[in-house]
Amino acid sequence: MSAPKVSDAIRITCTGVERPGITAEIASILADAAATLVDVEQVVVEEKLSLSFVVSLPEDRARSVLKDVLWRARELGLSVDFDFDPRDGSRLARATWALTVLGNPIGTELLARLSRITASTGFNIERIQRLSSEALVSAEFLLSGDEHAGEKELRALR
Repeated sequence: MSAPKVSDAIRITCTGVERPGITAEIASILADAAATLVDVEQVVVEEKLSLSFVVSLPEDRARSVLKDVLWRARELGLSVDFDFDPRDGSRLARATWALTVLGNPIGTELLARLSRITASTGFNIERIQRLSSEALVSAEFLLSGDEHAGEKELRALR
């Protein structure tokens, strides 16, 4: 017997107020459907959840699984968005950098300056994560770009 056909990648993004169990609920639906997990990311900012799964599903079950995710997410008070075939293979070959920023505090002016510098040197900001627990005085920027794009300029930021 041959393996079932698999759908192209689908990004499922759920947003809403964070509370325990949301990730488990949505992931369980995907697991029960034998989804292949390609990527996952969850971020909570001020109790607002953004949860994204990129999955491939057995073709014969994709429609019903997406319907189940939609209904369960709505029951949980979440908004859901589906993006079909979200992958861009060019991202896989890109170098990744972590840039740690210290400021007292990190304000919008510093954020704007760092964002312009990273963009002008050929880097894309993949994620910004707060590192400090109280005031916003430290953050990590996860950057992607060509292997040697702007390396000299980024090192000059020290």
